[in-house]
Amino acid sequence: MKEALTIIPLLGDGNFDRWHRAVDDARDLLGWPDELFDLDDDADYDFDTESPELEAHRKVIWQALTKTLVNHEDLIMIYLRNKKRDVRSAYRAVLGEFNRQTPSNTTSMINELMNLKMEMVDPPLVRAFAAELQKLAASILEQSGQTRASVLLFTIFMKGLPMPEYKPFQTHCTLEKIEDFEDAVAIARDFAISEGLETNRLQANNPKNTKPKEYQVLSLEQQKELTNILRNRRPQGKSLCFN
Repeated sequence: MKEALTIIPLLGDGNFDRWHRAVDDARDLLGWPDELFDLDDDADYDFDTESPELEAHRKVIWQALTKTLVNHEDLIMIYLRNKKRDVRSAYRAVLGEFNRQTPSNTTSMINELMNLKMEMVDPPLVRAFAAELQKLAASILEQSGQTRASVLLFTIFMKGLPMPEYKPFQTHCTLEKIEDFEDAVAIARDFAISEGLETNRLQANNPKNTKPKEYQVLSLEQQKELTNILRNRRPQGKSLCFN
């Protein structure tokens, strides 16, 4: 149960898509049987032939649902039939309720995307932050029928970086007119490693050689000077060397 609750967030206003993805993650990580998540309305659950293992999973899933549906218990309590906890019907009810609210969900997801910060992601690292932005954007685009989000993701990515640590990087992107999301993620990753904000694979295997730098807020003139240095040392590829 504890593992499930660390994976699945509370279902609140605007985070249904994240909640839904987290349930899928829990299913994979905790080995929850697909049989308990059958969305076929005609497939009734047979409690009489239920195995002890399936029963144990069902009870854990029911607790995970009730504890993460704090403000939506009314959707599933009807399925507490003779203390049997009909997980399959409860899960269908939650998906059915929120899938009927697609326009509202899209707006909520956009708000979630626009307000996402790196510090809200676990772990709070450049690539994890970028991946979470891409997941949310993919869900929004799927519902809206659109296909492009690079400029929007770039803007949110830059806005969501921790300050003042990433201020020199932001200044560099502004002066260099970098506006591509994937380019920005790659360069931010290089910057984070060079400044000791993150570690690369080699450093992770040799932790004694890795010491985070003490961070200093740069003045505008220092930021411009740093950008000039970076511009002169930029290789032919897309990423930069910050060392």
